[in-house]
Amino acid sequence: MGNTTIATVFMCLLIPAVCPHGILAQVPPNLPEGVKARFSTSDIFDLAYSPDGERLAIAHAGGIRIYDTSGYRETAFLTGHTADVTSVAFSPTGGILASGSRDNTVRLWNPLTEEHKRTLTGHAHWVLSVSISPDGQTLASGSDGERDGGSIFGAEIRLWNTATGAHKRTLTGHTGGVGSVSFSPDGGTLVSGSMDNSIRLWDISTGTHKQTLTGHTSNVVSVAFSPDGSEMGSGSADGVVLIWDIAAIADAPGGTR
Repeated sequence: MGNTTIATVFMCLLIPAVCPHGILAQVPPNLPEGVKARFSTSDIFDLAYSPDGERLAIAHAGGIRIYDTSGYRETAFLTGHTADVTSVAFSPTGGILASGSRDNTVRLWNPLTEEHKRTLTGHAHWVLSVSISPDGQTLASGSDGERDGGSIFGAEIRLWNTATGAHKRTLTGHTGGVGSVSFSPDGGTLVSGSMDNSIRLWDISTGTHKQTLTGHTSNVVSVAFSPDGSEMGSGSADGVVLIWDIAAIADAPGGTR
């Protein structure tokens, strides 16, 4: 075998494998040190691992792609949203995948069978964030609002019954799009981060606004509780991450801090 042939065969072995539906999964040695796989597709807005770690869902402009993490091969491509998919979240059992979109809807899927279970409508603006409660019974979705000059109004959080798709209640108060929502480990509290630079804590059982937390100077784009619920982290476009002591802020007077 000549040198040219050997070189050609070697290069073929390095060509990225083409996954179904056109997304690329590259394998070593083409990747930076420590990287197991790389995917290439349209704008990616969010990703989520299933609770058992066996699947990875990627939300992007064209839909939702699901990968088997044992080899990072695409196993499903979920389409139906009519605009960019901005957010995805698995239920605690992994049997439901929720997706939020700029088509103002939330969709629920079976990520194993690719079945579209139902579409949740009611938001008047882009759905920016979704989260499912630890017991799997409640879905929270946060939306953008309507812009009027420098102001935004109409941003909201909706709570839904994941089994029936019924709308349970709407939480309002943020004056900017709700870019992130997350449940506490006990499922009793929802935290929301907003483009109004604030964080709000809500009582899930009643829908009551418990507290508003301020400290960021730009959009709050990410919020999450620690596994034991004693702390909550918030990340912002101001380049700062704040770690909040839940017990301490619960004692703050006037419901704000």
